[in-house]
Amino acid sequence: MAKIISEGEISRCSYCGSNQVSCIDPATLTDKLELFTYGLSANENGHKFSQVLEFYGLFSEQVRQPTALINDIFGEGAADRRFQFEFNVATYTEQWEEFKFELKHKNRFFPKATIHSSLFSRSTTDGTEGVLFQLLEQLKTPVNERESFFRARISEAPLGANQMGCPPRERVTGGRANPLGIPYLYVADTLQTCISEVRPSNSSCIYVSEITPVRELSVLDLTSPRKLCSASAFGEEQLSVALGFLGLLELFSEELSKPVRPENGNLDYIPTQFLCEFIKSEAKFDGLIFNSSFGNGKNFVFFDGDTLVPMEPKMYIVNRTVHEYELG
Repeated sequence: MAKIISEGEISRCSYCGSNQVSCIDPATLTDKLELFTYGLSANENGHKFSQVLEFYGLFSEQVRQPTALINDIFGEGAADRRFQFEFNVATYTEQWEEFKFELKHKNRFFPKATIHSSLFSRSTTDGTEGVLFQLLEQLKTPVNERESFFRARISEAPLGANQMGCPPRERVTGGRANPLGIPYLYVADTLQTCISEVRPSNSSCIYVSEITPVRELSVLDLTSPRKLCSASAFGEEQLSVALGFLGLLELFSEELSKPVRPENGNLDYIPTQFLCEFIKSEAKFDGLIFNSSFGNGKNFVFFDGDTLVPMEPKMYIVNRTVHEYELG
């Protein structure tokens, strides 16, 4: 927060343990953070105030005792006071569920759902969609030419660098991000994540290339939208919309990350394909980042494979795979 940086002193934070960071007396933040009490009314059956602030992603996971920090900002006992929202924080996620059903089972190319015309458009910049685009701008992350990623392919035959980019258009199947016939480049931030994502079996032969961008690219970081966005950038009248969109972006993040059974892929991928087309065509990003369902790694999708260059691949043999399971 700008106030902490401009008015704080370099010290050790007693709330998260970080050294040599800008610190400020929490009580001086009360006026600034009162914004987040907008649209709340006291209700003994409602959310704790600490949970309300979690909806906004206000505190870092590094904060060891968020309850103590909230009380130091808003007064003793503030964290445990209970409130209800005077607006529906799940409006857009409910509309998204309806929209997904329409895309999969009713109207794929000319959808009628309200969310399509009211949100996924740049028709104006002062309505609700303006808030969405501002949040997307906060999630913009540059990728420069010095970075590298990993791309894997399972193949018994040797592969060269010219075979490690996007597949030919005529051979492209629909995927988590790309529609049928439209090639996107899927890569990962680590070798382990990259190999896991191609779902190899024991003794699989895998070729892996490091891939680097040819220029700086802008990607949308959907790994943790609620933590990466700042709701304090909006006015009181926009908070309900911003909070609704944060929930929607978090849902997008989960849907991109969750595994899909191969037999259901053709239908279940349609909503995320729509989302990626929106990010590419309307929001004008070069790609996006989302969490891998395999461990702590991250997946990157680049919409134009020609913006990255693969190096000569190395061959790996999978010695062992591990499966976790539970009763259904």
